[in-house]
Amino acid sequence: MLLSLIVFTKSRRVSSMNSSSIFLRRLKENQRYKRKVWRTVADWTVVVYIIIPAILIGIFRYISWWQETPAWAEPLHLSIFFFGLFLLSWYGNIQTYVEEADKLYLVKRRKLFLGVKVFGYGYSVAAEALGTIAILIILSPIFIVKFNIGIGLIFLLFFYFFSLRSTILICKYHWKRIESRWIGMFTGICLFAVLGGIHLGAYSLFVGGDLLNLVLAGMSFILLVGSVIVSYRALQHVSTIDHDIKMGQENKNSGINMIFTISQDVEKPVITKRKRPLLFRRSKRMFKKRTKANGFTELFIKAFIRNYSYWLSYFQMTSVGAAAIVVIPPLWIKSIIFFAYLFMMYTWLQSVWDKVFQVNPITKKYTEANDYFKARKRTILILYFIAILLLIGISSVGLFIYSSFSILYQMQ
Repeated sequence: MLLSLIVFTKSRRVSSMNSSSIFLRRLKENQRYKRKVWRTVADWTVVVYIIIPAILIGIFRYISWWQETPAWAEPLHLSIFFFGLFLLSWYGNIQTYVEEADKLYLVKRRKLFLGVKVFGYGYSVAAEALGTIAILIILSPIFIVKFNIGIGLIFLLFFYFFSLRSTILICKYHWKRIESRWIGMFTGICLFAVLGGIHLGAYSLFVGGDLLNLVLAGMSFILLVGSVIVSYRALQHVSTIDHDIKMGQENKNSGINMIFTISQDVEKPVITKRKRPLLFRRSKRMFKKRTKANGFTELFIKAFIRNYSYWLSYFQMTSVGAAAIVVIPPLWIKSIIFFAYLFMMYTWLQSVWDKVFQVNPITKKYTEANDYFKARKRTILILYFIAILLLIGISSVGLFIYSSFSILYQMQ
């Protein structure tokens, strides 16, 4: 009944609108929603004491890059930057700005409905172009000062990566329609391998001289035109409305997923399509000795492993900390990063434990027991020390590889 009322109200508005006005109104609503979400985190104290100083420091560091190549970039080869740009190209999706209520009204007006989808695709492509420009502007000092790349080749890089990102957009659009988990995983690996091979060939063309640069420009043009044609044909199908709505909701909520993950007061359960968990399907006992403390520990470990957002954040924090320790040169900054990681990891593990037990009304009634606190301390310390060992191991390997590149660069 409520959905019908919403549809009736929107139908009166839509009747006097065209595709562009509907798209612009939905775009403004989406941006307004995201601004409200980020304002809950970035209040005036965060803006004044963290964001503004970080921007000013970043500007001064960027200016210094034009005068001298930063120390962290000295041993890095051009291929590493090329591969990093390839990974960044996988960020983003096609947004059609289709809503749930469109199933009952707007979908019946095919021309109006498809027009909204086309405008959404155009906005998505424009956003990819702006993102590519921003990344290349940031890396331009390194490309020009260190690698002696001219402005013309930087424009060629923009054209190629914009074409590549447009191709990845439509590939991901069809890839995410696959419902089977294993088929989707296999398709994603094959897709990454094929586009990676194309990217490897593009790098060979880029460093191969003027004639091969023309070949790269032609290949980029083919990728761009082909992706636009395939995308336009895909957008003409009304049957993909459920997929479009799902991707729109994911994009709308992408900004708050991190807030929900780290928040101790807001819980957003992970929705999975699996009927049974991938690990511990039969829920066998992990400990031979059945005690209350072991029961709490077993419950948390299984919940931690089954919820991918927990262990993904666990490894993300460790990998980001290790990367910062490897890349940032001064030893005192490495020490600050290490101790900051120790504090953040321990605090985060505590928050995850509290989230697992205190949100559920069944487990919450046992949170005052002595065995609960005993298991909490023991489990958190175990995961904490594992994280420290991972950080030290990854940092050691990274520093060894980084120093090896430095020696090879100096020998050249």
